[in-house]
Amino acid sequence: MVHAQMISQIISAVLDRRPLLHWLPEWGEWVWIGGWAIVGGSVTVSWQAGLARSGRTLARSGINLAGAIALSLAVLYGAGWLGVWQSIWLPLIPAVLALVGTAVVVAGVRGTIDSSMVRS
Repeated sequence: MVHAQMISQIISAVLDRRPLLHWLPEWGEWVWIGGWAIVGGSVTVSWQAGLARSGRTLARSGINLAGAIALSLAVLYGAGWLGVWQSIWLPLIPAVLALVGTAVVVAGVRGTIDSSMVRS
């Protein structure tokens, strides 16, 4: 079954003059995923810094953070589609997990540190 799929893609690529998909080397995938993790952490840190400066409530600012993460995910999704149009396969799901996971961890750790400093 797998061989039939591979042959079908090769024949389709030749007949339809379509390029085959390429992928990043392993180090490129690590850089891609790590870059999106940095984006998730940076968005969260800048959100928390803005929250401290403005004095707004956490609920209202949480909506802003969710919007910033959603915008980052939309850019990531668009980059994935752009890659497919250029015949490059980009790891989308690991990058999404890295972005969201880092944002959650950074928010949790910074929130714990901030609450322990308030109690001291």
